[in-house]
Amino acid sequence: MNHPKVTLLNLDGTYETQRQLQKLYDCQSIELSDIKGKNLYCDDLAFQQLTTRIAAHPVTPITLLGSGNYHYLSYYYLSQIQDPFTLILIDHHTDMYEQEQWLTCGSWVARALRTLPQLDQVIMVGVEPDSITSIQEDLRSRVHLLEEHTLKKDLYNLNALMTTSSIYLSIDKDAFSEAVVKTNWSQGCLTLDSIQPLLSYLTQHFNLIGTDICGEWPVAPEKRLLSMNQIYIQKNEKANLDLIHRIQHTFFDSDGITRSRQAEPL
Repeated sequence: MNHPKVTLLNLDGTYETQRQLQKLYDCQSIELSDIKGKNLYCDDLAFQQLTTRIAAHPVTPITLLGSGNYHYLSYYYLSQIQDPFTLILIDHHTDMYEQEQWLTCGSWVARALRTLPQLDQVIMVGVEPDSITSIQEDLRSRVHLLEEHTLKKDLYNLNALMTTSSIYLSIDKDAFSEAVVKTNWSQGCLTLDSIQPLLSYLTQHFNLIGTDICGEWPVAPEKRLLSMNQIYIQKNEKANLDLIHRIQHTFFDSDGITRSRQAEPL
């Protein structure tokens, strides 16, 4: 099987030490680390600079965004989609704490729902059930939570929730337990195996139009060789390889082309 191409966004240097990832996959790296005003909160100038550089490179099926501090760049990728779609968000947080002044890693989903007409709804997997209180009342009807403890059972209800045949998959690794990865945000308790039924179900019924992954362990270059940071870096690289492998074998055919599935009648 040919591998789908992977884009690495070098925002914080977290992929520089993930050499196995770069060895196994056809990766293009986009240098963004020099741009100011982008960490956690992204000002307008930074967003323009970031997206201009990203747009100058070919789009690939899978994009890695760095640490969760830059998850807001999913907003850019969603904004490029022309047809109606559903966002499948695997994350421990809703990212719907609205911030009017800036686009942030904690507000981008709400911004997308309010400003991107092609985004129909969001299916969230792995968020804390109490997180529903952070979702604005006028947006709650377009957001559905699949709890991590009942995920397998909830798949039976997923098709009834879906209103589009196309999906975009965004994964923040903080949805997984610390036995799987280490991030700089509070984490959930999903395992890599626990999301496989979801991935398999999605590929049987819907068309995948893009994927991004974030949730790296951010560490300054001079501290990367510390034993604990090495453990965290290796753990995250292993998780990245596992996720890409699962996405590849679930959603891509033997030529590395995204499988096209016609959704069941909605």
